[in-house]
Amino acid sequence: MTTPNAEPMLHRPDERVLVTRGLTVQFGGTRAVSEFDLEVRRGEIVGLIGPNGAGKTTTLNACAGTVRPAAGTVELLGSDVSDWTPARRARAGLGRTFQRFALCDSLSVAQNVGLATEARDSGGRPWRCFLAPRGSRAEQQARVTEALETCGIADLAGRRVGSLSTGQRRLVELARAACGRSSVLLLDEPSSGLDPSETETFASIVRSIVDTTGASVLVVEHDMTLVREICAYLYVLDFGVHLCDGPTEAVLRDDRVRQAYLGTVEEPAHA
Repeated sequence: MTTPNAEPMLHRPDERVLVTRGLTVQFGGTRAVSEFDLEVRRGEIVGLIGPNGAGKTTTLNACAGTVRPAAGTVELLGSDVSDWTPARRARAGLGRTFQRFALCDSLSVAQNVGLATEARDSGGRPWRCFLAPRGSRAEQQARVTEALETCGIADLAGRRVGSLSTGQRRLVELARAACGRSSVLLLDEPSSGLDPSETETFASIVRSIVDTTGASVLVVEHDMTLVREICAYLYVLDFGVHLCDGPTEAVLRDDRVRQAYLGTVEEPAHA
């Protein structure tokens, strides 16, 4: 790990819930991610930033199991999950949202959110959903209601997802991920398409989920306002290579990061 020297090291929780070691992803002759080490710890919100094409979403895909690494390992809650399918990782406690919406537009908000509980409880055998006892179905519905309320969209439960705004759809995706009671959430560009007010609301809800459930979050994001608002720790990728990591404000002041990603705008003088 490389930590900028501009600020004392942040005290991080001890328990590591998501770890990559030497993660390398290759597409043909192109190395998208090269020997990347990353740690997300219990109750943390960790950001992953970098310019377009840096390998950020590829890293999330490797953690989720939708991309198979050429080398390295992925550990989830202490288990090496490198060879696990995405469904098995989800059942073990990994939740995911996507940069491009992965929602069913023809279904209601509640039905979309409920898909998370049905998929997890069925254990990869969809027919179990039809044979679930009444008590189990009631518990699933309670979890859906709780997720909708947590994300502030309970009033949209019966609305068809295809009729919602971008900001509302982002919250539906977050509610679905939270509904699975995941221990680790992967969020890919969650502020994409949101206005400043919606971004502020989204940040507040993410913090609330972490505070109330103890979940951990790894978020890929370009909006530095959101990054500063929710992330205590950052990793930076540049063309698939680990550039640096450390406490958020220290990383964002690092000259390498400013040159590679944020630009070299002068800080305003203080009166």
